[in-house]
Formats: sequence, C-alpha cells, structure tokens
Amino acid sequence: MNGEPLSVGQKLQLIPSHACTTSNLYREIHVYQQGRVIDVWPIEGSGKLQ
Repeated sequence: MNGEPLSVGQKLQLIPSHACTTSNLYREIHVYQQGRVIDVWPIEGSGKLQ
C-alpha cells in the first residue's frame, strides 16, 4: 500500500492485533492458499463472550 489511496473493490489483507474479539464476531474461518479457499474451520466459541 505504501500510503497509496484505496479504491472501491480493492482487496486488502488485514491481520487483527487481538484475536479474541475477532473470533467472537465470526462463526467460521476461511483458510486460503494461493488465492483459493482450501478449508473452512468452525469457531466453536463464537458468540460465547458475554
């Protein structure tokens, strides 16, 4: 990116700094390899934080 402006539809790779809140928001993780989904992992604890 190097400070370049973002475009609508542009793909970004984000790495969350803390996984607890991220894993609480989603029900599954899509595992990618070379741009293809190769597996889907359920997040068993998703939605369990109160």
